[in-house]
Amino acid sequence: MARVFSNLTKGDIRNTTYAIARVTTSDGRSQIWMASAGKGGRVRPVLRNAAGADEVINNLHCSNKNHLNDAERKLMREARKRGTKIESMAASRPMCGRCQKGAKRMGIPRRVITAFKKEGFLWNH
Repeated sequence: MARVFSNLTKGDIRNTTYAIARVTTSDGRSQIWMASAGKGGRVRPVLRNAAGADEVINNLHCSNKNHLNDAERKLMREARKRGTKIESMAASRPMCGRCQKGAKRMGIPRRVITAFKKEGFLWNH
Protein backbone atom coordinates (compact mmCIF):
# COMPACT_ATOMS: atom_id res chain seq x y z
CA MET A 1 0.00 0.00 0.00
CA ALA A 2 2.95 2.32 0.58
CA ARG A 3 3.68 2.42 -3.17
CA VAL A 4 0.03 3.30 -3.84
CA PHE A 5 0.14 6.10 -1.23
CA SER A 6 3.21 7.63 -2.84
CA ASN A 7 1.31 7.87 -6.16
CA LEU A 8 -1.93 9.39 -4.79
CA THR A 9 -2.71 12.94 -5.85
CA LYS A 10 -4.25 15.46 -3.45
CA GLY A 11 -7.54 14.86 -5.26
CA ASP A 12 -7.24 11.08 -4.76
CA ILE A 13 -6.63 11.57 -1.05
CA ARG A 14 -9.49 14.01 -0.66
CA ASN A 15 -12.10 12.34 -2.86
CA THR A 16 -11.96 8.57 -2.71
CA THR A 17 -10.73 5.42 -1.04
CA TYR A 18 -8.59 2.81 -2.76
CA ALA A 19 -8.34 -0.73 -1.43
CA ILE A 20 -6.12 -3.65 -2.34
CA ALA A 21 -6.39 -7.29 -1.37
CA ARG A 22 -4.14 -10.30 -1.72
CA VAL A 23 -6.45 -13.16 -2.59
CA THR A 24 -6.24 -16.86 -3.27
CA THR A 25 -8.54 -17.88 -6.09
CA SER A 26 -10.64 -21.02 -6.07
CA ASP A 27 -7.99 -22.71 -8.23
CA GLY A 28 -5.21 -21.78 -5.77
CA ARG A 29 -3.62 -18.83 -7.61
CA SER A 30 -2.43 -15.81 -5.61
CA GLN A 31 -3.52 -12.45 -7.01
CA ILE A 32 -3.69 -8.78 -6.06
CA TRP A 33 -7.04 -7.10 -6.56
CA MET A 34 -7.67 -3.36 -6.37
CA ALA A 35 -10.83 -1.27 -6.18
CA SER A 36 -11.82 2.32 -5.65
CA ALA A 37 -14.89 3.67 -3.91
CA GLY A 38 -17.80 5.12 -5.83
CA LYS A 39 -20.00 4.12 -8.71
CA GLY A 40 -17.32 4.87 -11.30
CA GLY A 41 -14.70 2.74 -9.61
CA ARG A 42 -11.90 4.23 -11.71
CA VAL A 43 -8.32 3.25 -10.83
CA ARG A 44 -5.63 5.16 -12.71
CA PRO A 45 -3.01 2.91 -14.37
CA VAL A 46 -0.21 4.40 -12.23
CA LEU A 47 -2.04 3.25 -9.07
CA ARG A 48 -2.78 -0.17 -10.50
CA ASN A 49 0.90 -0.57 -11.41
CA ALA A 50 2.05 0.69 -8.00
CA ALA A 51 -0.16 -1.91 -6.30
CA GLY A 52 0.96 -4.66 -8.66
CA ALA A 53 -2.73 -5.37 -9.21
CA ASP A 54 -3.67 -8.33 -11.35
CA GLU A 55 -7.22 -7.08 -11.58
CA VAL A 56 -9.31 -3.98 -10.86
CA ILE A 57 -12.66 -4.93 -9.34
CA ASN A 58 -15.60 -2.86 -10.52
CA ASN A 59 -18.36 -4.88 -8.87
CA LEU A 60 -20.74 -1.94 -9.04
CA HIS A 61 -23.87 -1.91 -6.96
CA CYS A 62 -26.84 -0.32 -8.70
CA SER A 63 -27.67 1.99 -5.81
CA ASN A 64 -26.67 5.39 -4.52
CA LYS A 65 -27.13 4.09 -0.98
CA ASN A 66 -24.27 5.12 1.25
CA HIS A 67 -21.41 2.59 1.66
CA LEU A 68 -22.53 0.04 -0.94
CA ASN A 69 -19.80 1.19 -3.29
CA ASP A 70 -17.00 1.36 -0.71
CA ALA A 71 -13.76 -0.03 -2.15
CA GLU A 72 -13.44 -2.65 0.59
CA ARG A 73 -17.02 -3.86 0.10
CA LYS A 74 -16.44 -4.25 -3.63
CA LEU A 75 -13.48 -6.52 -2.92
CA MET A 76 -15.40 -8.55 -0.34
CA ARG A 77 -18.48 -8.95 -2.60
CA GLU A 78 -16.33 -10.09 -5.51
CA ALA A 79 -14.43 -12.55 -3.32
CA ARG A 80 -17.71 -14.10 -2.13
CA LYS A 81 -19.06 -14.20 -5.68
CA ARG A 82 -15.97 -16.02 -7.00
CA GLY A 83 -15.31 -18.26 -4.00
CA THR A 84 -12.00 -16.48 -3.42
CA LYS A 85 -10.24 -16.16 -0.06
CA ILE A 86 -9.02 -12.72 1.00
CA GLU A 87 -5.61 -13.27 2.57
CA SER A 88 -5.08 -9.60 3.51
CA MET A 89 -6.60 -6.23 2.70
CA ALA A 90 -5.53 -2.58 3.05
CA ALA A 91 -7.06 0.75 2.11
CA SER A 92 -6.00 4.34 1.70
CA ARG A 93 -8.28 5.41 4.57
CA PRO A 94 -9.38 3.79 7.84
CA MET A 95 -12.15 1.24 7.37
CA CYS A 96 -15.66 2.37 8.27
CA GLY A 97 -17.96 0.45 10.62
CA ARG A 98 -19.98 -1.16 7.84
CA CYS A 99 -16.87 -2.46 6.08
CA GLN A 100 -15.56 -3.68 9.44
CA LYS A 101 -18.76 -5.70 9.93
CA GLY A 102 -18.37 -7.17 6.44
CA ALA A 103 -14.77 -8.12 7.20
CA LYS A 104 -15.88 -9.73 10.45
CA ARG A 105 -18.58 -11.75 8.65
CA MET A 106 -15.92 -12.98 6.21
CA GLY A 107 -13.58 -13.85 9.07
CA ILE A 108 -10.82 -11.51 7.94
CA PRO A 109 -10.61 -8.65 10.49
CA ARG A 110 -7.19 -9.79 11.73
CA ARG A 111 -5.92 -9.76 8.15
CA VAL A 112 -7.03 -6.16 7.52
CA ILE A 113 -3.93 -4.00 7.55
CA THR A 114 -5.84 -0.69 7.57
CA ALA A 115 -6.83 1.01 10.81
CA PHE A 116 -10.46 0.69 11.86
CA LYS A 117 -12.64 3.66 12.63
CA LYS A 118 -14.52 3.78 15.91
CA GLU A 119 -17.25 1.16 16.11
CA GLY A 120 -20.53 2.61 14.91
CA PHE A 121 -18.92 5.69 13.36
CA LEU A 122 -20.09 5.78 9.77
CA TRP A 123 -18.07 7.87 7.36
CA ASN A 124 -18.79 8.34 3.69
CA HIS A 125 -15.61 7.26 1.91
